[in-house]
Amino acid sequence: MHIIAAMHLREPFPLRTYLGLSLLGIGCGFAGALSGATLASAANHRVGVSVPVVEVALPPETPNISSSASAPREAAPAPSRQVGFVFELDNTQWMILDVDPATIEHHRAPKLIAQKDYAYATIAGLRERDQPAALRAWRNTQVIVDGSCTDTVRDFALISQISGEPVYAEDATDNSLGHWTVATIAEHGLTVVAARLDHCAGTYARAATAPAAVPFPAVDDDELLLGQRAKTMLMKSHVATEARAALRAQFVEQSPDTAFDNVTEVLTIVARDPRTNTMWVSVHAHADFSCGGPQVNFWGLYRTSGDELVMVREQPADLQQIDALVDLDGDGIPEILGSGWISPTEAFYDQTLAPIASYEVPFFGCPC
Repeated sequence: MHIIAAMHLREPFPLRTYLGLSLLGIGCGFAGALSGATLASAANHRVGVSVPVVEVALPPETPNISSSASAPREAAPAPSRQVGFVFELDNTQWMILDVDPATIEHHRAPKLIAQKDYAYATIAGLRERDQPAALRAWRNTQVIVDGSCTDTVRDFALISQISGEPVYAEDATDNSLGHWTVATIAEHGLTVVAARLDHCAGTYARAATAPAAVPFPAVDDDELLLGQRAKTMLMKSHVATEARAALRAQFVEQSPDTAFDNVTEVLTIVARDPRTNTMWVSVHAHADFSCGGPQVNFWGLYRTSGDELVMVREQPADLQQIDALVDLDGDGIPEILGSGWISPTEAFYDQTLAPIASYEVPFFGCPC
């Protein structure tokens, strides 16, 4: 699977991190704005928790499932098997396509769009004569959004996105970049080729003739209490023990155990594989105390095997949140849909939490 291309800047920071840290009362003055790149670099040197990875091989009964069995009958080759992220812009849903923006030589004049929360974008429509062969192959193609909604793509655009304030751009001096322009957004932002969705909304999409992305729907866990059982397993694991010990070493004059228990947030997702009824549980524990301060972040994945709950993996993490479990490759083991603490905006991770597809909108702002 190819990772979606993004323009990686020196220190992109997502907007939610900036706003969240602002609520903590840690801000930058105007002087700090003029050295945003330096601030970003300094803020990124947070004290992390280095803990071991504990992994258990999946039981032999774990099914190897071909997701193509649940996909629509393949009438023609899919333009791409790549999953594309979906975003909203100017009250329209767009799917990022596996098409290189550098292949677009001509397009309509870009339109500048100012959104809420310091987000900006430009959108340039693509006429039929502007479309390279790789893009023309997508015309009238059906796509499936979030594994459930079918749409047809016909209209395409070249879109650049950015967030934050231009004074933080690397080449900004003496307020030389007072506002974003079409040119500076194209220079500093993320540029993608995207297809307009007529009626579906969601987070990700894939061509209907490609192997299906199978979402594992969340289930009511009141009876089996799998989430609570998995949380207990994670909190008793060596990963949690090492995370607690690392935090204790940084709190010499305070009560680290109280801080760990009171501040650590635990998010549990209990989901079912609709093809096999196997239950999967993701448990994510994290606590961000302050910008540049200690961090608690670790994760566990568990599955049912008969009446037993089996640990699949327990390890450190560097995630802001986990949103869903989705099988992208048909092996019966879910990929993880979520986002990073610093970046990316959205990503799919494999079972080791290595990103395999990502969508990253650069952020320019004061990180602390």
